[in-house]
Amino acid sequence: MLSRSSRKTVMESGTAVLIILIQAAGIRRAIRSERLMGEPVGAGLGFLYSMTTISGPPIAVLFNNQGLVKRDFRAGLR
Repeated sequence: MLSRSSRKTVMESGTAVLIILIQAAGIRRAIRSERLMGEPVGAGLGFLYSMTTISGPPIAVLFNNQGLVKRDFRAGLR
């Protein structure tokens, strides 16, 4: 049986893999109100970064979901 922390890690990893597979399949649901979602997404990314120092991949997934091209990714990350 897995410990509580191991189960949490498995759940987080599974969720990340699921999101990546959905994105790779080309399934996107653009956020219509970016202004409304800015604060929750920013807070979530800030929390994630403070816990794991990982911020780039979630931002890339968000930009990909919004349909931005690679050139716009770079402009958004600067």
